[in-house]
Amino acid sequence: MHWTYFKNILAKYAKSGERDVNAAKAMHELQYNGDIEAYIDKLQYLNERAQMSTGTLKLAVREGLPNRIIERMFDHGELDTVNRIWEAL
Repeated sequence: MHWTYFKNILAKYAKSGERDVNAAKAMHELQYNGDIEAYIDKLQYLNERAQMSTGTLKLAVREGLPNRIIERMFDHGELDTVNRIWEAL
């Protein structure tokens, strides 16, 4: 096995192994821009890769939203499952 081949294989697996971390970072950096549907679509797309659970998902969702929307989310009851978080949005 050549060293170059080994380095390329290693880089490939390292890159794919960070997909979840990169998606999680993107979720935390995502900001609401006035289009709630686009915001939700992007969050859901990223979370398919990040696989955040309830607590971390709530944190990521709140970081990009204005307070008035966050407060309205709680009008929909407990946000104790991933599905309830998406429904509240």
